[in-house]
Order: sequence, then structure tokens, then C-alpha cells
Amino acid sequence: PRPPAHAQILHATAPLPSFEVATIKPRDPKARVMMTPPGSEDIVRTIGPARQLIAMAYNVTSAMAQRVLGGPDWIDDQNKMYVIEGKIPDDLYARMQNMTGDERHAQPTLMMQSLLADRLKLRVHFETREILVYELTIAKDGPKLPPPNDAKLPVATPDSTAQPRPPEMGGGEMVTKDGLRIRNMTLDGMLTAPWFGLGDRPIVNMTGLAGTYNLTLNWQPDIPGRTGPDGPPPAPDGQTSIFTALQEQLCLKLI
Repeated sequence: PRPPAHAQILHATAPLPSFEVATIKPRDPKARVMMTPPGSEDIVRTIGPARQLIAMAYNVTSAMAQRVLGGPDWIDDQNKMYVIEGKIPDDLYARMQNMTGDERHAQPTLMMQSLLADRLKLRVHFETREILVYELTIAKDGPKLPPPNDAKLPVATPDSTAQPRPPEMGGGEMVTKDGLRIRNMTLDGMLTAPWFGLGDRPIVNMTGLAGTYNLTLNWQPDIPGRTGPDGPPPAPDGQTSIFTALQEQLCLKLI
């Protein structure tokens, strides 16, 4: 099956946009770097070894960075981390406010492609290979999800005070005592974290649900020593699998 656009490698079909100004420099181990999710601010700031940064520029999640093949050994060296910081032009950032979450994410990601090609002379090519995947589908009772963040509420009428809801920016996952708190993430995006135990198989979202969501999944990852704002989560011994949790709580199936 063909994955939807938001799950695909980002392959430009038009001239690449560029940052207004940008830097690529080795990470100072003594300096704290606050990363920003692409599209969440007019400043893009990210950090990682070279292969991970290349993966990010082509919409390959860090959990799937091994899909970026080739290169010298040092591009995976965790002791050779680089910081990319770029400023999105003001006019483009203003237009991004009316884009969907996927479109907002794509703009700075394409800028990273342009930056790597210009500054580091990166050249890539694309290959098609057969790999094992998981399909995310809807269970027979239909999905149990909140409205997606990209959904627009009805415009106010004389009998209503409803207003269109602006799109949310940023996103991520946090472990709490209640489980995994998901903020502004796509369904397949939230399942790429290594703690779900899905290995290196990509998720193909076949649900037709392409928006980003805020939700809490009552399921604890087995991450030794990991704590959240509410302290250490309870031990996951004896809990159901992520496959069961998704089906019972969200009526979604991984197959």
C-alpha cells in the first residue's frame, strides 16, 4: 500500500525554500540546546549526529534513520553532534500560519535539505526497497479519538459563539503517571518512538485520519530510570501490549 503524504519521505518537486540566515556548527557539550519542532516557531533549532540530521531533512524519523544508507562511519558518531539553527523568512512564516500541520512541518524541513546541499554539498538519491511495515487501521467499532487539532470549528452564527480554532504548533510525547500524554502529533508519528517496541518497521497509516491529536494513552513504556513531571511511572509489569492498548482505548489496530 502507498503511505499517505505525511508519512512519506519528503522529496521536493519544486525549488527548495531557504532559511533567511542559518548556521551549522559542532555542538558545545557545555551548552544547553533547546530544540524546536519544525514549523512551531520562526527559528528552527535541532541537534544530532549527521545521519539523524539528514534523516530529519527528508522526513525520516530518528527511529527510522537507518533508512538513510551509506556515508562514512563518523555520521553516526554520537560524540560528533551538530547543531542546525535557521531563521524562517517572515513572509513565509506568516503564510505558514494558514497551512495544515503537515504543510507547516514540511517548509522548514525542505529548508534543511537546501541548507545541507548548499553548505555541505550533500547529494542524495532515492531507491525503492521492500521492507516489513505495520499498518495502522480502524477497528470495527470506529475510532475513539478527540477532534484533530487541524479541524476547524464552525464560524459563529447569531445563535452560536463558535469560532474557527487556529492550528496548534509543536508537538511531542511525555510519560506521566497516567500513561503517555500525546500533544499535537499524527497517529503514526506518535508510534515511532523506540519505547513502543516496534523495531525498525515504519508505520503505514491506513486509517484516513491525517490530522494531529492531543490525547493520553493509558499505557506505560518500559524505560528504566525515566521520569515525568509526576515522578516515576509505575512499573509496566503485566500490562497489556501496545497492540491491545491501541485497540481497547482508541479502537485502532496495528497489523
